[in-house]
Amino acid sequence: MSERTVIQIYTTDENREWLEQLADEEDTSISEYGHEMIEDHIDRETGEHQYGRYGTDTEIEVILDSLKEELGETLDQFESETLEEVRHIQRVRTAYLISIWKLIKDDYSTAEQQLAMKFAERFTGQELNTESEAILAGEGSSSEDGQGSAGAAGDGA
Repeated sequence: MSERTVIQIYTTDENREWLEQLADEEDTSISEYGHEMIEDHIDRETGEHQYGRYGTDTEIEVILDSLKEELGETLDQFESETLEEVRHIQRVRTAYLISIWKLIKDDYSTAEQQLAMKFAERFTGQELNTESEAILAGEGSSSEDGQGSAGAAGDGA
């Protein structure tokens, strides 16, 4: 404990009564209560309790700004860590979907394939790439597909 120095102050009787009442409420002496008041004032003036000098609304705003900044940094970090993983998953998913489509497309007519694409457009709410429709129409009428279908049909016979 640091050495204490005596400070004598002069005040009004009302202030002395008020200080006595506050000290009694805190269950301490006037001297100790005055010491705590001086410590609090020094802390505010030196910035050790930087929010103590602000009103409650300002303190809340400062805390919210700090939280917003921290949340933004956390989200940026999360996005940078997971973005490549999400892209990889999307590429794999797309490859699987193309493979499935390629495997079953011979089981359905061009009209049924186009109907399925229209259903997918309505379901997703997005217009699908017309390149997919061109692939469907082009591959369905190619001689290579015809040979593949004929070969498959011949193998089954």
